[in-house]
Amino acid sequence: MDISEPSGLSFARPSRGRGQSAAFSLIEIALTLGVLSFGFLATFGLIPVGMGTYRQAMDTSIGSQIVQRVLNDAKQTDFNTLISSGTSSTPSFRYFDNQGDEVTPIPPSTVVPVTAVYEVNTRITGSTTVPMSSGTTSSTNTFPTLATVTVQITNNPGHQTLTMAGNLWNDPRFYISTYSGMVAESNNQ
Repeated sequence: MDISEPSGLSFARPSRGRGQSAAFSLIEIALTLGVLSFGFLATFGLIPVGMGTYRQAMDTSIGSQIVQRVLNDAKQTDFNTLISSGTSSTPSFRYFDNQGDEVTPIPPSTVVPVTAVYEVNTRITGSTTVPMSSGTTSSTNTFPTLATVTVQITNNPGHQTLTMAGNLWNDPRFYISTYSGMVAESNNQ
C-alpha cells in the first residue's frame, strides 16, 4: 500500500533563505501590545478605587479606636463630674492626629492644632430615658444615675467649620460617624 501525498499538497515546511529566522510579524506585535495596554489601563483604573477604599477602612478603624478611647474616658470619670462638665447644652470638642493620638489645642486661644486630622464632638445627657416592655405593655423609665454619651467623629484635616443642628454636627460636606454609649453611676464611689 502506497501512502503518498496527493498531488499539489506538501506538508513539509517551506525552506527559509540564508539568514532568515522565525519571527513575529508586525501585525502580531501590534495586536499583542494592544491587548497588553488594554489590560494595564484596566488595572491602573482600579488603583484610585482601591486607594479610596483603603482610606475609608483606615478612617473607620482609627475612628473606632478614638470613640472607644472617648467612651472609656467617660466611664473612668466621676459620674457627677461627667454630668456637670458635659451637659447637653455644651458640646465638648477633642482633636486627634492621623494615628489616633490625642492632640491638645494651643492655649490660650484654643487654636486647633495643625496635626489634628480627626475632630470629635462629645455630648453627655444625664437622666437617660430607657424604653421598657413587660409582656404586652411598653413604657419608658428615666434613670438619673445613667448618662448617655454621644460621640461624633469626622475626618477634617483642613479644620473647616462644621455646621451644627442643636449640639450635634449636621454637615453634608463631611462623613460624620455618630456613636452612643451609656455610663452608669457606680455604687462604690
